[in-house]
Amino acid sequence: MTMQIGLQLFSAKEAFVNDRLGTLKKIEEIGYKNIEVPVDFSGKDLFGIGELKASDLKEMTEQAGLNIVATHVLVTEESQFDQVIAYNKELGCKKVIIPIAFFKNYVEVIAFSETLNRYGKQLQEHGMKLYYHNHFHEFQRFNGQYAMEIILEHTDQELVGIELDTYWALRAGIDVIAYLDKLAGRCDLIHQKDLPASVTPINIFETLDGREAITVETLSQFTEPENFAEIGEGVMDITSIIRAAEKLTDIQYIIVEQDATARDELESIEISYKGLSALIEKVLEGTV
Repeated sequence: MTMQIGLQLFSAKEAFVNDRLGTLKKIEEIGYKNIEVPVDFSGKDLFGIGELKASDLKEMTEQAGLNIVATHVLVTEESQFDQVIAYNKELGCKKVIIPIAFFKNYVEVIAFSETLNRYGKQLQEHGMKLYYHNHFHEFQRFNGQYAMEIILEHTDQELVGIELDTYWALRAGIDVIAYLDKLAGRCDLIHQKDLPASVTPINIFETLDGREAITVETLSQFTEPENFAEIGEGVMDITSIIRAAEKLTDIQYIIVEQDATARDELESIEISYKGLSALIEKVLEGTV
């Protein structure tokens, strides 16, 4: 099994703001060797980690012994994508991920898909690959199709991959294992967290009017700490996800992403690292 564990740095954003190099070293000490880094090119600091120059990030991660496997990038204008390319070139990073988008209708999903193709083509010309990362709302239906299905249908798989967030797919009522199989050839990164037993209903769409536009404000209702558990402390069938991912040989990384936690961030990511490592080991041993 070549799949490796990684960490989305957003999971330790407050610690990182307070002590950048120290936090990266602690992440490596926990056991992580691979990280994804959120970078906001809109100038609005929407990730809440402040300005992060590529040269500084590269120096810090090298000192900490960490490998940057991908960046999550926020852009509000297409002209900003030249900066994205230059930034990732300086890092030596080959994977660029669009972490979120919102849609009011079918036409907006088509337009977004066309934008993804353009970004993907630009990255391909520089030896990089573009991905889109889902939340739950990509499984809202427009014209009888999930937004995610529209994206898959209208993007070139050679230009645009998918980073499946298994938690958010589950919160949309999706069979995660079946969907991983559906994404074979387009998904080599997955995001993992866990779901507390107290969360009900699991399917967020049971609480929403599916005809209304889903916005960032809608999403924020479901991103409080009580909606998330550290890996191994919740009710998601992560063992089956690992087993399915192992069979899909294109999946390279399973990335811990803790959207929110009531715990200290570094304690949280350590619990998830230990939990995920133990589950992977049991799958490899065939004991689960």
